[in-house]
Amino acid sequence: MWWDYIKAVLLIVVIIAAAYYVTRLVVIKGTGNTKNADIRLLGSRSLGRDRHIVLTEVGDKVYILGVTGQSINVIDSLPGEAYHAREAERSAAVPPARETGFAKEFLERFKGTYKGP
Repeated sequence: MWWDYIKAVLLIVVIIAAAYYVTRLVVIKGTGNTKNADIRLLGSRSLGRDRHIVLTEVGDKVYILGVTGQSINVIDSLPGEAYHAREAERSAAVPPARETGFAKEFLERFKGTYKGP
């Protein structure tokens, strides 16, 4: 009788392991080799149900795309250098975040430098 329980547990373990490896195989075969792809997703913003604005870099150009459930439309494009220069300006202009209140105390406790209230 206990042999039936062991067989059932082993069968469940085999099914789970097979499902895991089949899923990994499908993901690997479905995505292909994306390490050398010249397409990068820079950002995305939802505009509602099934509507998005997507910023992608393809080679040395940046494209602004309108994406719906039925179509993909190029809204505009610009040179990649211009986009990256503007992003560098934006990131340099943003002041660093101040650590106050909870965040400051949390970081001090995490580092071991908290001195108490």
